[in-house]
Amino acid sequence: MLTTILLDVDNTLLDFNACALASMKDAFAYFHLPFSKDTVFPVFLEINSKLWTQIEDGVLTKEQHYQIRWKTILQVLGIPFDGVTLEKKFVEGLHEYAIPVEGAGEL
Repeated sequence: MLTTILLDVDNTLLDFNACALASMKDAFAYFHLPFSKDTVFPVFLEINSKLWTQIEDGVLTKEQHYQIRWKTILQVLGIPFDGVTLEKKFVEGLHEYAIPVEGAGEL
């Protein structure tokens, strides 16, 4: 008899990319920063993926990730702004969104 089922939330129940996109749009608007989905989102996905690989490899901690993620992204995009400040607003926004993946309701 099954007594426990464990599910990963990101991209299993919730669409992380959709939630991240919505949160970054809000954060950029909040700080009046230039935002283009076609420019910002691909850079975010690439850098975020590399950083999470470093976490999985034990090279980087989650705290270090949060300290450098948006700093690195903003540098690549040439946007002069404090990455840690943007990170805090971005993560705050992530907690506001719960966009389900297709089929999550049926699951």
